[in-house]
Amino acid sequence: MSKHKRSSRRQSSTGVRSSRLHQDGKHLESSSANGRAEALVWGLLVARWLIPTEGTVEGDTLWLTSLTLAAAAGFCWWMSRVSFERFRFEKLDVAVWVFCGAHVLSALVVIVTDGNKRAATNMLWEWLCVAVLFSLLRQTMTPSSRTGFLRTVLVVSTALACYGIWQPAFWYPSNLKEYESLQAELKSIESSSELSVQERTSRQQELRAQFVSQGIPLSGPSRELFERRLRDSKEPLGFFALANTFAGFMASALVLISGVLLNRLLSAAPSESHTDWNSSRRTIAAAVTAFLLVAYCLFLTKSRTAWGGALVGLATLIFLLITKSAGISPRRVIPIVVSGAIALSLLAGVAVAAGALDIEVLSEAPMSLRYRLEYWTSTWDVFLDQPLFGTGPGNFRDHYLRYKLPQSSEEIADPHQFILDVAANAGLIGLIGLAAVFAMLAKLAWSIARSRKDGMTSQNGPDNAPEVSAVDSCWKAVAIAASLTLVGEWLFSATVSWHVLSIGLLAIGIEKLLAVLQRKSASSIVADNLQLRIPPVAIVAALVTIFVHLSAAGGIAMPAVIGLIFALASVLSVDAERASAGNNQQAAVTVDDVANKEAATRLSDAPFSGVWLGTALFGGLAAVGCTMTAFVPVTQSASLLQIGDYEAVNGQPVRQVISLYNSAAAADPLSPEPHIRLTQVYLHQWKQTRDEQFFVRAIESAQQARALSPNNPQIAHEIGHAWLMRAAAERPNQQAAASAVAELQKALAMYPTQPAWTADTAQALALSGEADEAAALARRALEFDEINRAAGHADRYLPDERLAEIKRLADAS
Repeated sequence: MSKHKRSSRRQSSTGVRSSRLHQDGKHLESSSANGRAEALVWGLLVARWLIPTEGTVEGDTLWLTSLTLAAAAGFCWWMSRVSFERFRFEKLDVAVWVFCGAHVLSALVVIVTDGNKRAATNMLWEWLCVAVLFSLLRQTMTPSSRTGFLRTVLVVSTALACYGIWQPAFWYPSNLKEYESLQAELKSIESSSELSVQERTSRQQELRAQFVSQGIPLSGPSRELFERRLRDSKEPLGFFALANTFAGFMASALVLISGVLLNRLLSAAPSESHTDWNSSRRTIAAAVTAFLLVAYCLFLTKSRTAWGGALVGLATLIFLLITKSAGISPRRVIPIVVSGAIALSLLAGVAVAAGALDIEVLSEAPMSLRYRLEYWTSTWDVFLDQPLFGTGPGNFRDHYLRYKLPQSSEEIADPHQFILDVAANAGLIGLIGLAAVFAMLAKLAWSIARSRKDGMTSQNGPDNAPEVSAVDSCWKAVAIAASLTLVGEWLFSATVSWHVLSIGLLAIGIEKLLAVLQRKSASSIVADNLQLRIPPVAIVAALVTIFVHLSAAGGIAMPAVIGLIFALASVLSVDAERASAGNNQQAAVTVDDVANKEAATRLSDAPFSGVWLGTALFGGLAAVGCTMTAFVPVTQSASLLQIGDYEAVNGQPVRQVISLYNSAAAADPLSPEPHIRLTQVYLHQWKQTRDEQFFVRAIESAQQARALSPNNPQIAHEIGHAWLMRAAAERPNQQAAASAVAELQKALAMYPTQPAWTADTAQALALSGEADEAAALARRALEFDEINRAAGHADRYLPDERLAEIKRLADAS
């Protein structure tokens, strides 16, 4: 009996060891798979920071949207197979989905009613993608991975800061030199007497085609504005299209890096050994270097809103650290703050000495604020006109022009204020979603603020878990993001972005350098000192930074910006959960406890595979829907339009250009752009030949464009201007004049403060014999022109010849 018992124990012990070995193997396997999943999800987010996010309305980023939705389907299917944890969908997730869903609903309203359906469709998928990517981040964000994710953000931020510093020093001068060379060559050809007429025309067409391929306007105010920006701009853009967008990203990164520095400097014990201090110096040196690079790049952007956001964020960080950190007195903080202030002052001095900053940055602040107040006043009128669902994503500008003030400087695409942006685009439902997101962020921040834990990152919690997988996920995420961007550029524009490749390699190099420094201290009892520990309060401060910046800047609807906000919210949720567990004295204190808890979760959540399969199906259907209704038609149409523009400038037969534009219209039935191009080609041919058939086709094409975007005043003006040209060319032609008046008045009702359109309408009224009304409108056009000249809006001046004509009309009554 006793032998049998011993045998039973032996077998039981062997079974336990085998079970443990099996579980350990599964744990390592799942950890490796987890690392790959994290890298993929993080890479999809980082890729948004390597492409111009401002082009989402036009569909420039739809390839990444479709890929993200497909990746979500694959991720959820894989999770259904391994079933190691449940699908996280909590109050924060509900708030984010309500916020994003409000924009999706608003886009659907535009699609089934009226508005620019192509823009609405593109933005529908972009907003859905934002919500899906947030959910993916929520599934991969854990206490052991949050440091790896934040490490990825800081590594990429530092690399982008280097790129931003390089741009005004080398990139802008190089572009200007190339442009001036093309301009000089074009002028020399136009004045050359050695070339025949045919050779001169051929060479001119080639150079103009080169201008078109590089996105350079050929003439008019757009050309003047392009030249002015090229000569005067010194602000870094990163991979964005606007310096303000890049500045907001840099400001949030600066606060996170400051969190690393303060965390290390304030948590250092007075009795720290010489070895400990040597290890700490590596962390501090790395963080200081990143801080200086990011801060200098932020200065170069000249973004006052980002500067203000960074200052408020840093103040929030310091306040929370002092109030939350036990044993941290203001006396210890003051020297650090003073040192930081001195460093920032020196950086500002360097920027001024280099000519990158000047007094106008501050002196023009009141004027910039005045402009924004004008934007906000008109945006409020837009909201009151469309209070429930808003204008719909991508449709704001068409509605804004109806309420634009005469003295306002720009035909803006967003209100430059995130609350008004949400209200105008998604209406009251969007505001409810935004309020829900704010409420959840405030709750999470309060949970961290009232935590019993120290304000620093705990040195005895899950953050001390081995982070080899997190480090690997970091460089893999950067590699995935750079690779996706490079492949996307190569497939859809036939170019290789060497800048993206360089920044990707630089970011990976920075990450590898940090890893080497970490390994050198692996035998030290303070090897943890080289981790880039970011305290939870720094996440709160970074979010404060972004929202202060967005209080007077655009970007809340850009996937790169809102994606960063939601990513930080996901990290904040993890920190708040850990803080709450600490308050309840249930926090995990050892690596083994954390591993055991995760293993138990895997076993207990096996029945949730059905939820994962459902989400995988949803992601797959969304990927197919985005590809079929947006990505494929937009890509095909844009390619055909680009070829058609090139052929038109290059002097190819008109029927060939028309065929390309017609093919573009067939490829994308929702886009008005091909029809607008056809209108312009037909009108040009009518002016050349006076063939009635071309004029009829021009009007038909314009009417088709208006059917696809009925709120666009530019299309209505195209139709009216066509009739005006005909009425002026075939005097007296009362029918053409009456049609011109009717169409131009429609356009003017949608954009009543446009001086050139007011002048056109006055001219049409004069041709139709309505002299008094023509004189009244002519005087209004002159008033608008005086307002623009007083404000210095040179691109909105009436040309001198036109001005003289309008003055004659005004004096006629």
